[in-house]
Amino acid sequence: MQLSPQLVSKYVARLEEQLHTRLLNRTTRRVSVTEAGSQYFIHAQQILLSIDEMAARLGGLQQHPKGMLRISAPVSFALKHMAKLITDFQVRYPSVTVDLQLSDRKVDIIEEGFDIALRIGQLESSSLIAYRQANRAYSCGFMRIA
Repeated sequence: MQLSPQLVSKYVARLEEQLHTRLLNRTTRRVSVTEAGSQYFIHAQQILLSIDEMAARLGGLQQHPKGMLRISAPVSFALKHMAKLITDFQVRYPSVTVDLQLSDRKVDIIEEGFDIALRIGQLESSSLIAYRQANRAYSCGFMRIA
């Protein structure tokens, strides 16, 4: 860890003070671990392993998305453009189930639990994040931020 023995000793002393227990027995010639120090070390190792496992799982979720993706889209747009896009998406991400709901009404994205809603027309003021998808009649897609 590239720390001096004095700095490590200071950190251990501070930890012992916080825990109100001695973790190490110190003499001028020797340092040995107490029973409390041994238990603390074992528990700390388990916590660090759990953190590493959690990080690996979360990283895996980013690399391999899974779950349900709820999309709302206008009927005319979806019939013309969405079939191939969704097929390609499901080939690329087989662990994601797509729930495509076609409706020409403006759904309440948050209230109705949609992840993405495609909208045609001008962007109204919104607290949602919008991305322009085309320059012609089909102009914007909205995404809910969870």
